Amino acid sequence: MKDIKNNQLMTKRLIEQTLANWVNPELEKRKSKGQLPEGFKLRAVQVIFPIGGPNTVRLNGEVKAIVEAKLNKPIKKGEKILDKDVEDIRSFRLIEEEKDFGHITIVRLTKGWFVGFSFIYDVSKSKELYDIAIEFMKSAHSSLKNKQYRPFVESAFIAFENLAKARIYLLPDKEIRKKRVRHSVIKKKLKVFSETGSIIKSDHSGVFMELLKLRDQARYDTGFKLNHNKAKKMFKVLRALSKEVFIYHVRFGETTET
Repeated sequence: MKDIKNNQLMTKRLIEQTLANWVNPELEKRKSKGQLPEGFKLRAVQVIFPIGGPNTVRLNGEVKAIVEAKLNKPIKKGEKILDKDVEDIRSFRLIEEEKDFGHITIVRLTKGWFVGFSFIYDVSKSKELYDIAIEFMKSAHSSLKNKQYRPFVESAFIAFENLAKARIYLLPDKEIRKKRVRHSVIKKKLKVFSETGSIIKSDHSGVFMELLKLRDQARYDTGFKLNHNKAKKMFKVLRALSKEVFIYHVRFGETTET
């Protein structure tokens, strides 16, 4: 019961903040320009948050979203769905052209207000980085099986770096989006995000730092050695990070579970 009340309170606050910060100023602007029709009633709002551009505020019929809803009666294909037919809205997703943006979408139906939001960005670019990482993970796994630890370290490091970028790319982080991102930038980001554990887990960050240290040794040190069990533990952490990123891609429609 407490969780339900907390969720209702969070929803109420999100609606209030959305109205105060974006919707009311947009209504005032349109009103001053004579762009609001007589007797206008607010039924739906959407705020789109791109990276590196102005936010877009949409009202009523301007809202664009893919909606997953529970209906209270059978509906035939092509039949119009009315407000009163909707029992619950389970999710709002942005259309294909806007799937890499953040958003808040609020709709008022017979049952009340329904809210959907996502502050996950650039899922398609994150997926590209993830795919690169998976190629190097396969290479690292093969090297591990053959006890070839020098190429294992190199492949594992490249896989880890791309997975870290794939995860951070889902945030509105401009630095990670630069054309060339140095290892030191990734190292700094991992250190910052691992301190809270909500974006990057501390053990994930720790393995990346260790691989970064081992990289030069593996390439140039004639006496380089790596314990097999230690390498297996590193790969286990690498696999765990890949699964976390994969879940985001499934959730936001960039790939499907198999």
